[in-house]
Amino acid sequence: SWRYNPNFSIIRLDQPVSGFVCPECLESFSNSESLMVHFESSHANLPISIEKSSVKGKCDGAYDKLDSYENLVAELTTHNLNLLNRVTDFEAVIHLLLNEAPLVDTSAIKDDELKKKVISFLDYQTLLAKSHSSIKSIEEDLAKKNETISLLRKQVDELQANSGIMKTDASTYICVDTKSVQSQCFSEELVESKVSECSTQLSSEEDSLLVSEKLKSLLSENDSLKIELLSVRSELGNVTKKLNETVSSTKDEIHKYETELTNRSTYLSILEGQLQELKLTNKKLTDDSSTPILIKENSQLELKRLKSEFETKLEQYVNEINRLTNELTESQSLYSTLQEKYNQLQTEADDAIKFKSIP
Repeated sequence: SWRYNPNFSIIRLDQPVSGFVCPECLESFSNSESLMVHFESSHANLPISIEKSSVKGKCDGAYDKLDSYENLVAELTTHNLNLLNRVTDFEAVIHLLLNEAPLVDTSAIKDDELKKKVISFLDYQTLLAKSHSSIKSIEEDLAKKNETISLLRKQVDELQANSGIMKTDASTYICVDTKSVQSQCFSEELVESKVSECSTQLSSEEDSLLVSEKLKSLLSENDSLKIELLSVRSELGNVTKKLNETVSSTKDEIHKYETELTNRSTYLSILEGQLQELKLTNKKLTDDSSTPILIKENSQLELKRLKSEFETKLEQYVNEINRLTNELTESQSLYSTLQEKYNQLQTEADDAIKFKSIP
């Protein structure tokens, strides 16, 4: 059996078929939810189906086109399901690309090749996140050590400046005129004070040497951290390069699917013309189907009338045959009686002739 949809007469055929396509009226939608709402509201109660056997032999050539229409509807349904699965996979990939740490269920991806690429991308993204975290901690530690080094350098410079000032003051006080006893005593006191200050400064210089050694150690550690940072940056560059290659490959895959969808839409546009011819044939067949049904009903009524008339006449003929049979039986009985009387009269006549002929 096949179904006739009166909405075919108002389908717009000037727009290309794309997206999720309604198998009844070929209207396209951007998502499956819109398609379901449209189908339930517009095609939930389909017209009563017409049996092919009721008009069999009238339009045999149209049945192939109707079968093609049914195949087209099945193909559109398969197309919508495949498109829904691909959109689900694409949404997972897009979610993966737009979020820093997405939670992607790779088991839901049906395409094995795409699934492998997504898993590889997740591994690279995890490694990249770890590298960023490690680099951030190293940079913070390096900044703190640079601040410590700058502070120590400033302290060393101050100590060296103070040491130079003290040495200059000591040499100045030693050269003072010592002829006067008071001035000599005063000079000695000053020298002693300056010597003590210089001793203090020398101890400070020893401390500065320790600070310098510590500074050298920090500089060496800073150099090693810089080397490690360069290594991490190089590794990060490699990971970024691989990530860019994966993203580029994923974009190529998406472009391939988009091209396939475009080709599919083009193919559906080609089938659109064939569908128009099927709709016209469908409409014509539906319009013409009422005539055979009326003819069949009239034929059945006429057949019933003829059958009733035949049965009536048959009954009359049977009654007439019975009557004629009875009359024939009576005639045969009368004929036998007359034949007996005739034979008897003939015998009597012969006897009379014989009697008259005797002298």
